[in-house]
Amino acid sequence: FGVAGNENCMPSLLAERFGFPFANATMPGGNSRNLEALLVGLIAGAGHAPQVVVFSNGGDLAGFCESGIADPIFGSPNRAQTSGALGSSGPIDTDPDRNFTRLKAFTGLWTSAIATVCRVYKAPLVLIQQSTFFEKTKPTATELECGLGKAFHPSQERSFGNFRRFDEPFYAERKAIADRLGVPLAGWGMQDELTFIDEFHCDAAGVRVMTKAVGDEVERLLSGSTVDRKAEAPAA
Repeated sequence: FGVAGNENCMPSLLAERFGFPFANATMPGGNSRNLEALLVGLIAGAGHAPQVVVFSNGGDLAGFCESGIADPIFGSPNRAQTSGALGSSGPIDTDPDRNFTRLKAFTGLWTSAIATVCRVYKAPLVLIQQSTFFEKTKPTATELECGLGKAFHPSQERSFGNFRRFDEPFYAERKAIADRLGVPLAGWGMQDELTFIDEFHCDAAGVRVMTKAVGDEVERLLSGSTVDRKAEAPAA
């Protein structure tokens, strides 16, 4: 999203760097539970493990910020469900402060599940510190001119407000999960090096900056292997 051509996307850039294909297993609004299912499905379909898995759980935070709702097992409602959930008179807790604890439990559960799949199949795992425009302390002139961070719709007011409240504690939790699992977190502390096409998606230059950080971690993990990676399975 936001870049001209697939050749500017992270999977293509990583494939160019390492010489083997990277599968782009993503979906709009996908959370870590969805992505764990995609990973398991890809492995089952391929019949062998990927060479490396690069994973971002930014969808967990995005879905939560749009609705303020979270379940420790199932996460937040998707966009098609959010309006119904927020307008429901049933027993749905819509208080984001209470639900944030549930969000952290959800993210920890499914990130750990992905790490377990990777350990079983001996696939190295790299987490991405997927930050947003809201964490930048030095926005570019273009970002300011485009009005990034300004809400133009009531749903954005809720989402943007929640991002400003919960982004830092969520990232701290993500870092704690990475440390607990013993996996690298690429991009930590790089929020002011990234440039954005909107509040949540990097432009082509920002994608390249993040891809280099991810690639450096991938290279470090793969450097100890004597296997010919180019002849093996694609990455996920």
